[in-house]
Amino acid sequence: MSKIPEIGVLSNLVPDASNLKAVADFGLPCAQVCSWDKNLCTLDLARKVKADCAAYGVRITAFWSGYTGPAVWNFKRGPVTLGLVPPTYRNMRIQQLKNWADFAAEAGAPAIITHFGFLPENMTDPENEYIAIHCSPVSDQVKEQMEAMGVAIPPYRKDVYPKVRDVMLEPQSYIQADAPIFALVNAYSAENPSVVPIYDGEKFKGLLSVDDITRWFLSDNKEEIPTYRLTVDN
Repeated sequence: MSKIPEIGVLSNLVPDASNLKAVADFGLPCAQVCSWDKNLCTLDLARKVKADCAAYGVRITAFWSGYTGPAVWNFKRGPVTLGLVPPTYRNMRIQQLKNWADFAAEAGAPAIITHFGFLPENMTDPENEYIAIHCSPVSDQVKEQMEAMGVAIPPYRKDVYPKVRDVMLEPQSYIQADAPIFALVNAYSAENPSVVPIYDGEKFKGLLSVDDITRWFLSDNKEEIPTYRLTVDN
């Protein structure tokens, strides 16, 4: 015989935790407790919530964690105001969620819930791959709750700002710094590139353009006609 699912309710946390008595008075065995008021995020109140749950026979299935700052619930302003996606409020809200995770752990809640924000809608975009990461330390409470839910902690990244290497194109051809001039002449004859990358082994040294070569020859011919000695190797 399958287990009959329990019916619960979403209950807003109040300063004296009397909301749990209201859940019990309705005859409900469980509830998600919710708060958007950071002033209620204290360990003393969390302990009161845990004690009242035991007294009234109410089980908290999760704690719904709100955050401060603007929250516009529509598709126009929602993406720039809701959750952790908007960079303007991200650091502040991450810290608030950590605090609520501590609260939930102290209150005996097995998980926290929040509105993460609007992720890109096209998750099958062939041009991009979307992965979950975290950019700040994960508290012990969050680790414990994620392990309890069987959810792996996403990999750590220092930040998500683009780096030069992310947008830099791999050169189709390049010249070693100790290569003969003939190699440079061949490169310009074959491909006529705007610039030629110069490497010393695997280390990038700079870019050599036609303007650089022209400028060098003109400066060298400014006072007198120069004489160049080229070896057979060159």
